[in-house]
This record gives sequence, C-alpha cells and structure tokens, in this order.
Amino acid sequence: MRRLSTSLRARTAVLAGLLGTLMLTSACGGGTSATGTTSASTLDSVSSAVEAAYTGTDRPLPTTGPAIKPDQNLWIVSCSQGAPGCATPTLALQEAAQSVGWDVTVADGKLDFSTYSTLIRQAIAAKADAIVLVAIDCGSVQQPLTEAKAAGVTVYGLLSFDCDDPTIGAEPLFTASLGLGGADASLATYLESLGETAANYIIDKTDGKAEVVEIYEDDVLFDKYVGQGFETAMKACEGCSFERVTIVAADYAGSAVQSKAAAGVARQPNANAIFAPVDALITLGVGQAARSAKSGTILAGIGGLQPNVEQIAGDGPQTFAAGLPFTRIGWATLDDLNRILSGEEQVDQGIGTQAIDKEHNLPIDPDYYDGNVDGEGRPTVDYVSAYKALWKVS
Repeated sequence: MRRLSTSLRARTAVLAGLLGTLMLTSACGGGTSATGTTSASTLDSVSSAVEAAYTGTDRPLPTTGPAIKPDQNLWIVSCSQGAPGCATPTLALQEAAQSVGWDVTVADGKLDFSTYSTLIRQAIAAKADAIVLVAIDCGSVQQPLTEAKAAGVTVYGLLSFDCDDPTIGAEPLFTASLGLGGADASLATYLESLGETAANYIIDKTDGKAEVVEIYEDDVLFDKYVGQGFETAMKACEGCSFERVTIVAADYAGSAVQSKAAAGVARQPNANAIFAPVDALITLGVGQAARSAKSGTILAGIGGLQPNVEQIAGDGPQTFAAGLPFTRIGWATLDDLNRILSGEEQVDQGIGTQAIDKEHNLPIDPDYYDGNVDGEGRPTVDYVSAYKALWKVS
C-alpha cells in the first residue's frame, strides 16, 4: 500500500485574526429546514446503517511487520496535555515507544501556536529521528516543518492534517500520517463517517423527524469534517432539520462553549436532538446546556471517553457516541511509524468505529471506548498484547 504522506487530516489552527474578535454569545451559522415527510426508503436505509454501526467496523490488526528499529529518538508534540483528545493518544504512544526501548520526549504545546513551533525546533536541535504531531495541523507550523524536512527528520501526523489539505492549500510537509478507516483512507473520510453515524442514529431514533441543534466548528479541521459528514446525512432526511450554533477553538477556554450552546438550545425549544462534533465539547459545556432542553432530547457526540461513557450509561445528558479509540491509535501509530522509519509500506491498522448508547456497546473494561466491544462490553481484541508479540517485546 502506498505511504500516506498526504491523506491524513485532523485538528487545525485558529486564524490569528479571529482571536481578538471573538464574542461569547451564541451564533447562528445556518442550517436546513424539513422539506417534507421522510420517505420509507430513507428510514430503512438509516436503520440498516445504525445496525451496522452497532456491530462495529474494526478490521484485523496487522500480523507481520519489520523488526523494531533500534535507538530511535522520538519527540511527540501534543496540541495540549490538558485536552483529553490530545493527551490520551500522546500518552499511549509514549507507553508504546518506551516498550520498544525508544528514547521518548513528550512536549506539551498548550494550545499555543508559537509554542508548537518552538517545540518542533527544539526537537530538531535534539537530533530527533522522528517528530509526531498530535492534533497539530501543518498550516500552523509550516516554517518549522520545512526546517525539519531540511534536517532529514521524519514528520508524522496523528490526528493532524498536512498542508495539502484543501483548507490549507500548500505543499505537503508530513512524511506520513496514520490512516484511520484503512491504510489508504483519508482522515477526512473517516471523520465524515463518524458524523454520518451520529446523524443516522438521530434520524432513526426520531423516526425521521429530527430537529437538531448542531454545534458547528470549521476552524478546527477535525470538527469541520465530522460536521460535514453529519450535515450530508441530515440533508438526505426529508423530514429533518438542523440549525448550527457556531463556535471557534478559542471558545474552549472559559464558559463560551456553554453559553453559546445554551443560547442555541433556547432558540430551538422544539429541538429533539443536540449534536457535538467531539466529546470534549460536551464536557466543556454542551452537556450542561443540554439539560435545559426538553425531556428525551438526544445528545450525540464523537469519541467515547470515560466521562462521556459514564454519562451515556447513567442519567445523561449525553446519550450516544460514535466511538473513536483515542488510546488504541497511539499504539497503532508506533507500529505505523516503525514501518516508515524502516523503509516499509504502511498497512491497515484495523481501526473503525462502533455506535454506543445505553443499550448497546457500553465499554466495561476499560470503561472508555478503545475499539469494538463484544456483548459484555469487553474489547474484541487485545491490541497491546498483539502489538508486543509482533514487535517481539514483553
């Protein structure tokens, strides 16, 4: 399979000019209205898609691969160790790399663009063999990545978009990226499928009469592509509607996420569903805002982190998640990166998704989504043991 130097996309930088002009009020950013009654064929199609999502879409782990390349100096530059979506795969990758004897440095970007650049340059100065960017897009660090490329450093994207993403529109600077949904699948396609899964669930549970408050964000590419998939599926539902509540990445600090979401819920008193493009936004305030929605309102997100699974299993407010295994992708990255450093082709790491609600697929051990689970909520594969056996480490 070909090397994925151009396929992965994930979280992107906020345009600097926006940072000084953000308002902490809810913004209505568009949406759609119902165009009629949802057809029987649409409902049948959606129902089948939901059943498939309950089954899960993980594929087999790799069973062959090169020996671990010894004596590697790995730098992991995380968007923020205070953000679970960044910290979880970072710590998993660190553990995996330490298990094979690599020298590992974890660098916390603290959601600061200038810090990202500084840390990349520190990695170059430290003679890093490889730099893994976790949820840091090429567009925010083009110059230091150009310097890393000139220095011969392997640059790898994990939940990160290369500079050839259409939103950025420049030459690619990553050596490779982790392919989710298959070695040759782009991250954008995978993220769109997660948004589609959430939309299908909402359409199915409302019998094609969904009225959705959509938390929408396009200055973070991860959220943008999830939202793109969600909206595409919603527009195919004739009897459904959604209205955007637009947020930006700088809203993650303080109470802006909650205040904007609350205003959006108040503006749509008949809404029967709320959608957030990533679980972290639910714990940052969308969940609290959802408590003011009418009884029985669906709250759907993407991820399946422990606090979110706890809500789904309990009294809410979150009721659904399309699973994204943040821990497993850290281990998959180590295997994938070792192949790149060894001069071999990337392979499918088997990562898919699974639908989680109170009656289906609640993870038990661990108590967060870490890949497809069986009927008892336990992972269907022990990927840590499988990778260690493949790498011949204990």
